[in-house]
Amino acid sequence: MVRSDSADLYLAFAILACGLAIQSLTFLNHDVAWVLYSSRELLSGAVFGEDVVAANPPLIWWISLIPNLFSEQTGLPIIGVYRGFVFAASLVSILTIRQLLYPTQNPNPPKLVVLTCAAWLLAFAIHRDYGQREHLAIILTLPYIAAITRRVEALPLGQVSALIIGVTAGVGFALKPYFVFVPLLLEGWLLWRARNLRLLFRPEAIGAILSVVAYGAAILIFAPNWLFETAPEIRKVYWAFENGVRWWRLANLFALPVILCCWTLARSRTNLGIAMFLGAIGFLFAAIVQGKLYTYHLYPAYMLMVLAGFSGALQKDSARAGLTAALMGAVLLHSGAIAYSNISARTAGGATGRSIQSVADFVRQQVPAEGSFISISTHPFPGFPTALYAERRWGSRSNSRIYLPAVVKLDEIGAEEDKELRDYVEARSVAELATDLEQRPDLILVDINPIRHAIGGSDFDFLKLYLQHERTRRLLSEYRRLDRAPSGYAAYVSASRDSVVGSAGE
Repeated sequence: MVRSDSADLYLAFAILACGLAIQSLTFLNHDVAWVLYSSRELLSGAVFGEDVVAANPPLIWWISLIPNLFSEQTGLPIIGVYRGFVFAASLVSILTIRQLLYPTQNPNPPKLVVLTCAAWLLAFAIHRDYGQREHLAIILTLPYIAAITRRVEALPLGQVSALIIGVTAGVGFALKPYFVFVPLLLEGWLLWRARNLRLLFRPEAIGAILSVVAYGAAILIFAPNWLFETAPEIRKVYWAFENGVRWWRLANLFALPVILCCWTLARSRTNLGIAMFLGAIGFLFAAIVQGKLYTYHLYPAYMLMVLAGFSGALQKDSARAGLTAALMGAVLLHSGAIAYSNISARTAGGATGRSIQSVADFVRQQVPAEGSFISISTHPFPGFPTALYAERRWGSRSNSRIYLPAVVKLDEIGAEEDKELRDYVEARSVAELATDLEQRPDLILVDINPIRHAIGGSDFDFLKLYLQHERTRRLLSEYRRLDRAPSGYAAYVSASRDSVVGSAGE
């Protein structure tokens, strides 16, 4: 028999477990798959910043070593292990905030509402981005936000527990430097409310600082090439991936949560609600500063905004309880509709799922078990999550052609003053493809979709660019185009049935 004082815990566990089960029916996110694949390469001796090239800092790769090690030791598939890892982290986060916010075991309606809502948001509202850095960041930092609430209310908090909460929060905030807005807002609010500078030296703050300092030292020791060479080079061209702030996307996602939040906090201004609201604003700043507003960039702000609204939703004023309940229901329905659309698209029967399966089957057919494949694409797909599902080796140091968007956009600008940069990024792009081709991959996939990542509807011919250079032209001449390939891609192999790359008409 389920104890009534633990109903919130059982319900939260059930929601998280259902989310895990549903995620197991979908294909892994491309970014998550790339990190899992390349962090496994680190276990084999690859060096981050040299053998694994990425614009992002190495922390998520180092975290991903944990499930990779577990997978290696147990023989369990890394995809399932990683999802289990995220589920376990989510459950620990829920248990921690439960103890921080509601330490007594008495039946408590707000406890049931807040914790089950948090579980829903962690398990389902993340939809296609399960396991992304933002997902992990919110999992790791929720206890810190709950601890801030306890400090504002002058409630006791054990020093060891507080230190651990601070260390994990520091890891969460260190996943992206943009996340610094969140602790700045929350710490500022705490100091304003408590009027006590000694709180800057409490265990949570010290733990978070220690995490960030240790991480900085680890980068200097284990990834200096990424810090001083790779990252500065990529930063010269990473602007080309930015899409600008699309306000309609913000309005569509945040309209209902903001209305609920303003309605409930104006009438029931709880400290938890204010802390969640400030955290949401901090994460929203981080998303806007990044300039791309992908779904996972907005997720932490969305989750905290919804939690802020729900934390003050139980009103004593019964005359307006109906409107509050209606707003809460509308938020959940909207969230559920978005989750359903994105999750179903990534199942085997969904549009995205069918595309991934098609490419994975094609790669498995064309590439021998010990062979490799690469792509010429501005997006991680078709490389990822294909490499994990096809169980074939990825033959490049990066997950996409990082310099290509800058080449295309600088061509579109056509400004003479950008000629030096244009020549530089073309030379880098050519050199990187040549390095990959010299490893003789068995298959090359070229993105020929009408709409391509970062460059939109541009008709820029990727192969034409590389065929203008003697080094890549010579290497590409060894490949021939196949008659059939997955929709949206051209495929080239070293022993083909059709025309040679670069011949007339191609």
